[in-house]
Amino acid sequence: MKKPIKKAISVLMLAAVLPLTAQEIKFGKVDKAELEATASEIAPNASAEFLYRSRNSYINYYQGSGLSLITQIHERIKIYDKAGLEYATRTIRLYKSGSTKEMLGNVKGFAFNLGAKGVEKTKLEKDQIFETDYNDYLDEVKISFPDVKEGTVIDLTYKITSPFFSSIDEFVFQQDIPTRQLHSSLRIIEYFKYRIRTKGTGYYPPKTETTFNNTLGLDETKIIYDLTNIQPLKKEPFVTNMDNYRDAVKVEIVSLEIPGREYESFAKSWEDVTDAIYKSSSFGSELDKKNYFEDELDAELAGAESAMQRAERILAFVKKKVRWNESRGYGASEGVKQAYKDGEGNVGDINLMMIAMLRHAGIPTQPVLLSTRDNGIPLFPTLQGFNYVIAAAEIGGQTYLLDASDKYSGVGVLPVRALNWLGHKFTEKSATEIIGLNPTEKAVEMIMMNVSMSEDGVLEGQVKRRLTNHYAMIERSDYHEGTEEDFLTEMEAAYGDIEISDFTLGGAAETEKPLEESFTVYAEDVSQVVGDKILFSPLFFLAQDENPLKSDKREYPMDFGFPWQDSFIVNVQIPEGYQVAQLPESVSMGLPNNMGSFKFVARQRGAAVSLNVSISLDQASIPAEQYGIMKEFFRQIVEKESEQVVLTKTTANGSQGSTTGGR
Repeated sequence: MKKPIKKAISVLMLAAVLPLTAQEIKFGKVDKAELEATASEIAPNASAEFLYRSRNSYINYYQGSGLSLITQIHERIKIYDKAGLEYATRTIRLYKSGSTKEMLGNVKGFAFNLGAKGVEKTKLEKDQIFETDYNDYLDEVKISFPDVKEGTVIDLTYKITSPFFSSIDEFVFQQDIPTRQLHSSLRIIEYFKYRIRTKGTGYYPPKTETTFNNTLGLDETKIIYDLTNIQPLKKEPFVTNMDNYRDAVKVEIVSLEIPGREYESFAKSWEDVTDAIYKSSSFGSELDKKNYFEDELDAELAGAESAMQRAERILAFVKKKVRWNESRGYGASEGVKQAYKDGEGNVGDINLMMIAMLRHAGIPTQPVLLSTRDNGIPLFPTLQGFNYVIAAAEIGGQTYLLDASDKYSGVGVLPVRALNWLGHKFTEKSATEIIGLNPTEKAVEMIMMNVSMSEDGVLEGQVKRRLTNHYAMIERSDYHEGTEEDFLTEMEAAYGDIEISDFTLGGAAETEKPLEESFTVYAEDVSQVVGDKILFSPLFFLAQDENPLKSDKREYPMDFGFPWQDSFIVNVQIPEGYQVAQLPESVSMGLPNNMGSFKFVARQRGAAVSLNVSISLDQASIPAEQYGIMKEFFRQIVEKESEQVVLTKTTANGSQGSTTGGR
């Protein structure tokens, strides 16, 4: 926990709490100065800026339908450049549970521009509002503003009516763009007990006041946040989801205590959440159904003697039988039997079906609930905290995680979207235990390159590349996403505009085996001629030329998704008439706590330079406290891999002279 003085500093850096009254911003009334502004005063390089964000939520009672949570939103956004045009499309997510759902209403909007005759105002029309069924638990509404360009100010207001009055969305203070002025309030009637939880690094004490609700005839507590000049959230590489670190507060309704009525608790533990999920009609009972697949699966498993063989065949069988419809969710949307029949289903349909099959094959298997990386890490118990389910199979005394919704996943190799810290594994019926989702087995890339280099800096030769685990899964997905020509064009660009020919790929469809690539490489201008010397970096296009960690400090852990190892063996035939005058020094270094290592060995072998390089990161997630060490680790890697081999022309008598460096 931060000390008070650090909290105070954080407040000054991120936001200033306004006095009791904030400047009133009226919807549909835009100041000409807002349209004339060309940059944000808070963050001058920002592509857009929230000039104003207002959210007012309160609980109301309606005859016939009972209590509802009402949320009124007002957003005003200034677009500064082309990158900011994305903010002209606003996305709203609405929760639903069966036939009970949140409703969007009173949507009004304008786009303002400066024209020849002054301020021009374009109204948002109904045909610019689109609603879709996002998944089993969410509807999505997209609002696309008309006549938006650099300099536009958009103004939007709407209301959400939610029957889920005890589930209040986070009050988010920090966005990806700066916010000039923010107002948030929540009114809670006196019979509700609540608590406030904070997230992020900022410290935002609320203002509270007691008001009287004339409609209900009850006192209310009003929680108010008035803030200005909020810096945007600084994006960093190697982060699962920046929303996990965004400054926000969560107001949790704990209980309802009405005099003369039974006490009602809304506070949930994770046990409450998982129990409710297991007992739902789309989850626990689906695991017991198996008569629809038994005969076909038994034939598929014929001859599979080991548990691992049966698991691999079942994973492949489910992928073949049922296609993922791109919808997530922990429950079976269509029902496992119907999904099997139709050949299509959501994540719940597919993986609950696979669990039943693994159990049928004698493999102890339990479902695991999780939140995908883009859904964030659920900090507090809530049904919305989960949006995915996978299988945990016990094979040979080890636990292997499986997900059949991804074509290229394997036993123990989950799609990256599911690698999000921790999951909740069921033990028996509705009881669960925490299980780690990050893999422990490294993804390995092994490259062997045998090339020759000409005097004028042309590189030609053969490259063999071998990928395992997550590296192989990602590469298979990239390869099958488009044509082979597109795949090779992207590979050439990624390696620095080299030319690739004679490409072959082995193991493209065999997800349990390594992926093998082979190709001929051609590249120009790989060396520098200085007098009678030739200088070149022996890793060529394989070298890491930039440190991915650039900030001076960091407050978020570094998440690499999975542990990995990159190994390169490079043999370079030097031009005829030249000798090796200098090699880079060999080096070996390790990170503390066995987090990783780097080895670089350069040798001369006759008329060739041989290089053996290995970079290993043995932990998928590294705490922010180790950021300085990691930044220095990558700095030294970039520096070492940029060091050059120096060649000189041989003497008249053919002497090779002496070679410095190396070992």
